[in-house]
Amino acid sequence: MLKIVMTDINSKHDGDFVYDIPNGMDHWLLLQTNTPAIFRFNGIEYEVDKDTLVLYPPERPIYYRACGDSYSDNWLFFTADKNDLSVSSYPVETPVHDPLAIEINSIFQFLCVENACRSPYRDINIDYAIRIVLNKLIEFQDNPGVPSKYRDLIVLRQKIYAEPARFNSVADMAEYMHISNGRLQTIYKEAFGISCVSDIISARIKYAKYKLICSDMTLAQISSECGYKNIEHFFRQFRKHTGYSPKEYQHVNKDDETNRRSNEPKMI
Repeated sequence: MLKIVMTDINSKHDGDFVYDIPNGMDHWLLLQTNTPAIFRFNGIEYEVDKDTLVLYPPERPIYYRACGDSYSDNWLFFTADKNDLSVSSYPVETPVHDPLAIEINSIFQFLCVENACRSPYRDINIDYAIRIVLNKLIEFQDNPGVPSKYRDLIVLRQKIYAEPARFNSVADMAEYMHISNGRLQTIYKEAFGISCVSDIISARIKYAKYKLICSDMTLAQISSECGYKNIEHFFRQFRKHTGYSPKEYQHVNKDDETNRRSNEPKMI
């Protein structure tokens, strides 16, 4: 299990700040920079931007310092049970750009709060939260070419799946992102492995399937809420992607859902 030794967020220092531990620590150190900084690995110094993650294993030299008028970071010292973490499994002593800095910052905040709690789930919550950041560290290192607008793309994709009628074309999405149509299509495919248009269709079909089973809306209402101005177009696209007409899909799956619920134990 991964356990916190100490942690803090938005730790601020002056421009002369230097952190130098030649023999390292007995535990792991995970950092997220909020300002540019200079790190030293194997005797070589690297200037890194803000929103960089760095993981130090135990008993390895630690050196980093400010490279401007001030320095700020989120930091976490933690321990791991024997064989729980392997140095070879993670990008240690390697600066990794963090395209989801706001979200990772929130996890650091959560860890600070959870560390101060005394709930029976505290230790397991901390363990899971640290592992999320470590998994993201691997993901970010394995995909160094993720677009600079990666977080904006994720927000866009969330909106596509939550409000499938909101965007009707690549132009609509590009306008939302304030970039060209071509640029959006390129970085969207790089980020998610699917084209913008295909993802809109996927979102609409998924939303329609949910509404067909879990609502009493008419087919016309579902079609409209999914962004289809022509109900016949909705019918054709739904059959193409599911093999069923909307009515057939509703009949088969709504009966299954009704049977499942009827077999659930009743509360007395």
